Amino acid sequence: MKQTLLSLCLLASISIYAQDPVVENAIFDEIPKNSGSDCACAHWMNKDLGDQAETSNTGLEDGNFAVKFDNLESDVVYQEVEVLANTDYKLTFSARLNDDSDDVNPPSNLEIRILKGSGYEDGYEIIYYDDATVKPSSGFGYTDIAEVELEANNIESIELAYPGNQDFSLYELNFNSGDETSIAIFARGIGRPDTRPVDENCDENDEGSRCFEWSAGKDETRLDYVELVNQSALSTQEVFASNLKVYPNPTHSILNIKSMDNVQIDNVELFSILGTSVFKTSSLTNDTIDVSELASGVYLLKINSGINSVTKRIVIE
Repeated sequence: MKQTLLSLCLLASISIYAQDPVVENAIFDEIPKNSGSDCACAHWMNKDLGDQAETSNTGLEDGNFAVKFDNLESDVVYQEVEVLANTDYKLTFSARLNDDSDDVNPPSNLEIRILKGSGYEDGYEIIYYDDATVKPSSGFGYTDIAEVELEANNIESIELAYPGNQDFSLYELNFNSGDETSIAIFARGIGRPDTRPVDENCDENDEGSRCFEWSAGKDETRLDYVELVNQSALSTQEVFASNLKVYPNPTHSILNIKSMDNVQIDNVELFSILGTSVFKTSSLTNDTIDVSELASGVYLLKINSGINSVTKRIVIE
């Protein structure tokens, strides 16, 4: 449902990041892909590098979707994004890692890479697809996992291990684009045991069979809420906004409000689209507020910290 009637006084405080890169399906909604059933992997598929990551909503608030890497499968997500050269960026994301490993199967880790566009295959013509255009499932700038793993093709990378709990946590990855004007965001589960697992999709005697030399471990690893923000020349207000994460959105009950740089949040207030205050508190419980008593609809959440104020559009289902 779209709402066009907004309070002008609240609109004035909404930060707009026209210079931020466009990441399609950044919250991994279950939407149509180029073929087959809907998937949270839509806009993130590169079947030259691995199999599509699976849709998952297990353990998530309000039935929101994430992508999952698990079960000794070669699950991967990949997307090419246009960026500015010589610019500082911050990639933030939510992730959950399990540890059900045993003596045979090692635990799964989550690997995130920022790949250089200059590492794309020779002759590759970059096409940036939008939400109205379903991306193909192969034929992108990187089609060889060895090139992905090559240090010279990586701007920045991170590998996350099981943190001791199975909660979703927020992480960040900071990098400078250098000479690059295009990057690829790449994520997969890693942890294949030394003894190669049985892969039903692989027939080594069939040249057309899909056989990959890597896979996740047995454990489930989930990825959600990816955001890429231009950090260069931000004002104090914009820095505060870029470090502030509100999720899940849409929600049924709980909103998490998290400052990535641990800035003190003085108070938060919810407004209806007509500008009427419907909720206000100066005390967050474990960085959350409970909105389960509010009617379904679109709201504006105003978050205050000192002289800084940010307003975010929130949907309650």
